Amino acid sequence: MYNKPTLLSVEQASQEIYGSATPADRNRMYRMLRRGAFNEIAEKNNCPIIKDGNRFRIPFALIKAIRGEQ
Repeated sequence: MYNKPTLLSVEQASQEIYGSATPADRNRMYRMLRRGAFNEIAEKNNCPIIKDGNRFRIPFALIKAIRGEQ
């Protein structure tokens, strides 16, 4: 049984959302994270995006909320 990590890197999050992690997908995720595109969804679901220096950690619960899963 494979357990998904609780916090995902940008590469893992782009793989989960877009189905691939090409450089273009990763750059799109970085642009959206810097712009704050996911902040409202993160606040509503009480799962904040963590930024440590120049690295982002995206909660898997946020990915599920973006997909519309429960």
